[in-house]
Amino acid sequence: MINLDTFTEKFSALFDLSPSESVEPNTKFTTLSDWGSLTLIMTIALLQTEFEVNFTNEDITGCESVQDLFKKAIASSGAE
Repeated sequence: MINLDTFTEKFSALFDLSPSESVEPNTKFTTLSDWGSLTLIMTIALLQTEFEVNFTNEDITGCESVQDLFKKAIASSGAE
């Protein structure tokens, strides 16, 4: 199981961010300039790979920050 910092790094790698943007645990990822349907699908794939959980679009967009998404994935995987 990965930790929050590693998850944040892997999540950040899904984006083609501008030099002024960065992804931190408290980042509201849906406000990033590169957030869209493709990064949503890649996020679902990342969660399936790292946590062996199946998230829907609504599960992801219902989270506010990267940390929220991580916590939800941990809870869904039963690894709390």
